[in-house]
Amino acid sequence: MVTGNRLDSKIWSALAIWFGAYGVLLILSRHWPFPGEALFAFSISFVLLSFCVVISAACASGVVEHAGRLPPWHALVPLGFIGLGTGVPLPPDWVYPWYGFSLLWLASVLGARLGSEIQISSHVWPLILVACAFDYWSVMAPAGLTHAMVEEPRLVSSINPLILVFPIPLAGPQPILGVGDVVFAGFCMGIVKKLALNATRACVGLVAGLLVCLGLLLTMQIPLPALLCIGPAFGLSFGGVFKPRFKDLLGALVFVAVGLFVLTALRSA
Repeated sequence: MVTGNRLDSKIWSALAIWFGAYGVLLILSRHWPFPGEALFAFSISFVLLSFCVVISAACASGVVEHAGRLPPWHALVPLGFIGLGTGVPLPPDWVYPWYGFSLLWLASVLGARLGSEIQISSHVWPLILVACAFDYWSVMAPAGLTHAMVEEPRLVSSINPLILVFPIPLAGPQPILGVGDVVFAGFCMGIVKKLALNATRACVGLVAGLLVCLGLLLTMQIPLPALLCIGPAFGLSFGGVFKPRFKDLLGALVFVAVGLFVLTALRSA
């Protein structure tokens, strides 16, 4: 029998990682020893946030696995904090830490619950294809849902339920990752738990994908959808385990083509 303490320990682990990394970055912001090294500062923040995301996804998948469903308080309590941070006018620096963790945990749990519904391993690559295509459209296409946030981040509220804000030495709290990337990380770990695969391999794949994304960001100096790196890295980390069937890939391509056509038409109308 799984006790409540075991379930609670998972969220406390994610909580400790988040606030530990957040605190380290705040300390570095006050005592940064590399003046002018903005890219190095961003890299440290991105790497720490990446570990927070992957560890939170792993913990959330454990909670969903043991509960067998979406545990209400694991969703409702973070949702309440998100509503409080969004609706109550408080100083942003007070809100960022706990608001960010609430987004992180809620997105991780929701993603893990969705991933736990995957029954067949050959469906994973088609789902990755669909997720990457829609994320690319959302971020990069002029009609995309999050394109305006990427192009003009100053026009978007810093307390935004679609964006994770994390401290960057020399710059302070800044938007770094979209919540959709966190949902997808939880989704991947939910699949791993459901199909009884190696969780360590999955975590390595997700971290590798995020590090590839960081390398591209530093090289290209433009905003990029992280999911384009996370998804393939997760799939490749399991080799042929997720080998897709041709009809599933074809169905995914048709779904992407039709879905993006409809979305673009609706957004352009």
